[in-house]
Amino acid sequence: MANVPGDGREAARTRTRVLGAARPLDYSATQAFFDERAARAATQEPLTAVLYQDANPDLARQRDEVERALVLGWLPTGKSFRALDIGCGIARWGHHLASRASAYQGVDFSPGLVELARASLGPVYPPGSFAVDVLAATDLAADRLTIPPPFDLVVQAGLLVYLNDEDVGRVIAALPALLADEATIYLREPVATGDRLTLDRHWSDELKQEYSAAYRPVDFYREVIERTLVPTGFRVTRSQGLDPGLANRAETSQHFFLLER
Repeated sequence: MANVPGDGREAARTRTRVLGAARPLDYSATQAFFDERAARAATQEPLTAVLYQDANPDLARQRDEVERALVLGWLPTGKSFRALDIGCGIARWGHHLASRASAYQGVDFSPGLVELARASLGPVYPPGSFAVDVLAATDLAADRLTIPPPFDLVVQAGLLVYLNDEDVGRVIAALPALLADEATIYLREPVATGDRLTLDRHWSDELKQEYSAAYRPVDFYREVIERTLVPTGFRVTRSQGLDPGLANRAETSQHFFLLER
């Protein structure tokens, strides 16, 4: 699609935008997207690799700071807790948790992002207290992690938008088995402000890439949480959007859920 000129590109954009109905995402296309994001991170602001503001890195930094400042105070404190970061990307949450966690386990399906995460975490965690593994969220299992469960905290930020509906349910349903009896879950996702929006290999002039994602209404995630996590003892303690002043998309916004048991 990148080579389609003028009006042809606009017509292609229309074909790659699906409102209301679900369209399956091709994970191989998503893998290629993030592999390219990782390659770019070596020459630009690393946060843009996972927060996507290539043309406005200051906005990426502001969003990271606002999320950290808003959420960090509600997460576990003390050096005894163990964190699992699913879809960790460059491990920005690994850095945010470094002064608190006794152990950090990140997983991501992009080898390039995992390499960046490992390199950046080395100076801030003692040897043996962190690991970042190449692993898709859909393949998550206790015996595939370098640091074994149980964990006291799961962070899952901006991952589910890249999964098909059935895998969203599977990934969330797998969390309780990896967590301690008393634990916290932080889920943050880009959500649709109106009807569900699926982008299928959609060209972005800002990113200079095609990408695929499913922006679902907040109620979709509420239903999944009610079905998968509540029966295992978790309860939603916070459900809200991030700073709307940092939103630059009319059809999507950022929403997070904090759960505890």
